[in-house]
Amino acid sequence: MGQHYVQQAFLRQWETPSTPGWIWTYIRGVDEPRLLPIGEVAQAPGFYDDDVERELARLVEGPTTPILDVLRRGEELDAAGRRLVAVYVVTCIKRVPRHRERGLEMLPKQLDEIVARTRADLPLMSGGDPVKLENLRTAIDVARAKFEAEPPPEISDYLRDPRPTREQVEVILRMSWRLLNTDPSEPFQPLRLGGTVEPRHAERALVHEINRRMANDATKLLFASMKAKFPLTLLSKGHGQYLSRINWTYK
Repeated sequence: MGQHYVQQAFLRQWETPSTPGWIWTYIRGVDEPRLLPIGEVAQAPGFYDDDVERELARLVEGPTTPILDVLRRGEELDAAGRRLVAVYVVTCIKRVPRHRERGLEMLPKQLDEIVARTRADLPLMSGGDPVKLENLRTAIDVARAKFEAEPPPEISDYLRDPRPTREQVEVILRMSWRLLNTDPSEPFQPLRLGGTVEPRHAERALVHEINRRMANDATKLLFASMKAKFPLTLLSKGHGQYLSRINWTYK
């Protein structure tokens, strides 16, 4: 058994009613959903170091799970509770495999920008000496090739670390938060978090659009409390599908 990159207590909100502790798992590229134990999904061996997993349980999951129950009951949060939820939200974003993939995908562009800026400074750095200038250009090419072949361990460690920064938490705290509830007939009921806390009833069209967005962003998995056809249909469309604008000003 590996480390979970989606909290088990969160997944239990979507466990199938007839089989507590199990959840319908929709896998991109697989034609049928699978009913699996929650303890066995959304996890990977060696995904975190042991000390990181312990810190997630002690500092994020343990304190925040009761606070999420308060939100589900539609009750108000105090400042400390909101900060806990903001930490939880950022951690959820950073702890999944897709966060690491996005980070690695950004590296080539960032490397290009750094190399371009450094090359622009080489004439000044060389003091007008053509031999020194050529040596500096060679050194940059060597350093770039080494970085591309094997990024520094500090980069990998940063991408593997799911713990949020203060700046990231403050961004979430400054957002408007909308808690959406839906009719029982609408699956994949979302909890959208983010200055003000505003409970709303989500109409069917809004639930469908949010479902489409989740499927579009999903690297591999969707979860639900029921077996249905539409999650597989959404996953089959792949990434990059057209996403409609969400109008939050409706009454």
